[in-house]
Amino acid sequence: MLPSRSIIVALAVVLVTFGCTAMAWRFGPGFSCQNAGLFATPPVVERRADGDFLTWTYGENAFFFQPGYRAIGGRLVFSLQGSSSLGDVRGRRGEVRIDGAENVAALEGGGAVWWEPDGTYVAIRVISRASD
Repeated sequence: MLPSRSIIVALAVVLVTFGCTAMAWRFGPGFSCQNAGLFATPPVVERRADGDFLTWTYGENAFFFQPGYRAIGGRLVFSLQGSSSLGDVRGRRGEVRIDGAENVAALEGGGAVWWEPDGTYVAIRVISRASD
């Protein structure tokens, strides 16, 4: 006896959902930080009194997104794997707090870079905003 059509459809939905979610968890090269549609201004790391943050201004074609980061090879590597299709954030400011002792140490020791789609790295400027 074959499974019912509704069971097959439900299983397909679950597999597609988990498959798409799993792809977003992969850390590696992603969208370019030089993509003007995503970023009106290039991302920078701001060192403030309340912590360290990657900040940017969303571009004209951007929906909500948050880049990920990892300490790799003694530096802090940022990457954007995807974006939502919701939330009109054009021209707004975005930021991601940099947490974890290993990540802060990588930032302080080797600086910050963005992992481009072709596998190269672009240096990210680190600025101090201690008075904020």
